Amino acid sequence: MGPWRALRPRLAPSAWALPTALRCSTLAAHVDRPAPNKYVQLESLANDGASPDAMFEFMSEQLITSRLELYVHAGGEDAAYGVSEAGLARLARAVERLPLQELVLYGAVGGEGAAAVAAAVRHHPHLRRLCIFNAQVGPQGAAALADALSANCELSHLELSYCGLLVDGLLPLAEALRSNTKLEALDLRASELCRTPLTHASDEKHHVSYDGIASLVEALSVNKGLQNLNLSQNEIGCAGAKLLEQCLTRNDALQVLTLRLNSIDTEGAVALAERLVDNTSLTRLDLRDNKELSPSLLNVLQEVFKRRKELGRPPLAVLHDTNIPRRSKKIRNKTKGDRALPDEG
Repeated sequence: MGPWRALRPRLAPSAWALPTALRCSTLAAHVDRPAPNKYVQLESLANDGASPDAMFEFMSEQLITSRLELYVHAGGEDAAYGVSEAGLARLARAVERLPLQELVLYGAVGGEGAAAVAAAVRHHPHLRRLCIFNAQVGPQGAAALADALSANCELSHLELSYCGLLVDGLLPLAEALRSNTKLEALDLRASELCRTPLTHASDEKHHVSYDGIASLVEALSVNKGLQNLNLSQNEIGCAGAKLLEQCLTRNDALQVLTLRLNSIDTEGAVALAERLVDNTSLTRLDLRDNKELSPSLLNVLQEVFKRRKELGRPPLAVLHDTNIPRRSKKIRNKTKGDRALPDEG
């Protein structure tokens, strides 16, 4: 039996429905786990109602003290794997006392589960990375995590990808960034940041709103700590890109901005590119996998690089797709480090 087949029973069925990149990451994480039976026992303790003290003692004895990864099941057939949402809430109280540096959660975390985790994170002196993905955290969970960020918790990296945050979830997170000084990286991929909640049972689709993006831009104008922001796959479009261009001139801390798979057209890409002349901190702007961009974008970028050289700006990479011939796809400006790099597929 191959190693992947042997591993599969330890993963929840819904984990295999993850996007390929996330699934591979999940598999790799499980392969790296020391003595998986420890985690099976821990999940059993949490699901069986063990006290936080008992779980703390178990994790301390088993040296589960720096990184913890958990799948949260939704009950039913899925209950054979991972920990329940109630078990997660009990486990979160034990985590408060551990010197954990990284906590990774995926599955049916839900709003209440995220709130329990946020309570543990709020005053945790050691936790630096919190990654929650493929979990319907929703606006409720986002609001709880935003409260923890507002309290200036020690988190430096927060990932909430594929979490269904919606506009109502982005708004409190943006507000928290106004006062937070510790967070360095925020990953909100594929969390429907431009969609409003369904207000009626008869509603067939979400409405589009850029209120959350506008609030985020305002927060970034005063935030001095965030260096890496990933907003990929959130249907930002040209309208959202034109809002985000403002943060490129009003923010002097952000170094990496990723906007892949957002249906941004040439007009939106040019609007962002033109703002790069005055930006003093950005080193990478990723616009790949958006709508097919016109070669005119390259002309704009060449002029931008020229002006940045004259002004003594730091090196900058812009990654994007264009419909120019393949042999011409790699364009470099004479300025060292400044480059327009279309995706070469």
